[in-house]
Amino acid sequence: MCAFVVSLSPPHTNEIRRTRTNSFRRSQTERETTTQKHIHHTTQNKHKKEEHKIVYITHYLSLPYATHNNFLEFGRREGQTIDNKEIQFFFNFNYISQHSLQRKDILKMPKRKSDEMNASPESTSKRSKSTAMTTTTQQQNEDEGPKRTSKLQAPTMLLQGHQGAIHSVKFDSSGKYLASASFDRSIFLWNVYGDCENYMMLKGHKNAILDLHFTTDRIYTASADKTVCIWDAEVGSRVRKWNAHSSFVNSCCPLGKGEPLVVSGSDDGKTKLWDARSKKVVKEFENRFQITSVAFAKDGDTVFAASVDENIRAWDLRNDSVSFTLKGHTDTVTGISLSPDGNHLLSNGMDNRMYIWDVRPFVTTPSRCMKRFEGHSHNFEKMLLRCNWSSDGRQVSAGSADRCVYVWDVSNQEILYQLPGHKGSVNEVSFHPTEPIIASCSSDKNIYLGELS
Repeated sequence: MCAFVVSLSPPHTNEIRRTRTNSFRRSQTERETTTQKHIHHTTQNKHKKEEHKIVYITHYLSLPYATHNNFLEFGRREGQTIDNKEIQFFFNFNYISQHSLQRKDILKMPKRKSDEMNASPESTSKRSKSTAMTTTTQQQNEDEGPKRTSKLQAPTMLLQGHQGAIHSVKFDSSGKYLASASFDRSIFLWNVYGDCENYMMLKGHKNAILDLHFTTDRIYTASADKTVCIWDAEVGSRVRKWNAHSSFVNSCCPLGKGEPLVVSGSDDGKTKLWDARSKKVVKEFENRFQITSVAFAKDGDTVFAASVDENIRAWDLRNDSVSFTLKGHTDTVTGISLSPDGNHLLSNGMDNRMYIWDVRPFVTTPSRCMKRFEGHSHNFEKMLLRCNWSSDGRQVSAGSADRCVYVWDVSNQEILYQLPGHKGSVNEVSFHPTEPIIASCSSDKNIYLGELS
């Protein structure tokens, strides 16, 4: 006999259970809804506070004395409590950009009148004038970058266009224009300021141009086609051509602004004196070895001629004789240049040395050599690397085969600048007549304009 026990619940019990379950679910839903409303309300308040802070931050950044240090003080005047973390957070540009605010728009926001009224005169007087000037200067430096020393469009400008090695580069006397001479037989004229456009090209030589000088409206060139030429820089035409040399003309030099005399030196060993008003040679001085560089004395009575025999001879034009000889280099002299005051001569040699000589007429000391400069180099190319003075006579420069630009201080013979950038031998470095700007030309077919600090 089997017995089955069945437990039956009264019907009202299941209804009670369903009612309790529904009420629990309803109360839970209400609690979630209430919580979401509370979170939404809190979020709205937070966003309102953040928006108020954003407006406060954006207005604060528009003030001229806006710095990190006085941020909290400004916040206390506005009734805001902002800690260091929030300062860093609000100063983050990404946060500003997330709220569709641009920094240029922030800095242009006008100042509110309430800020001027709420700012107490005591707090304003506490901030000294020197602090305000310092913070303003710092903000200007941050906006403008490093302090500029010239009117160049950029601290370094690259000029390209020549199809061959560039042997010489010179500024004109005003400093507005630049001329360059190249192996490609052309002369380029450039604007120094603005975009440095190449506004004129002169052609007429049949071989490489080895030396160039630029006055106000005249350009003087020496070429491997055995000629010396004078060009009108304004019109762009050739004014004079001399072809009395029998070999490459390595160098030429005019006497000065407005003077008609020009001197040239050639591989034929001759130094020739020319008059722009005549087609014939005025005077001629002969040497046993090739002439690599020439220069005029300031008074116009002496011509300096550097040679492959390591010497520099001073020819007196009044009696057609050598007045003195400068000896000291142990290899070929590649370039010479007269100082702005006319008392000293700078020479560069393949012995990797530069010398300053005293070339005044009456010198009683045994040696005319005054100073020596080292650091640059020559190599197997045996290029005619030139040297130059700054307009004030305090600095000298020279080309170098190690692809660097060298500038020395005359007073202590120390290297002030050793500037890389070129990819070939630097053949000449010239100084701007009025600004701290140098121009360098190289065998890499490039010209660099750079400002000095």
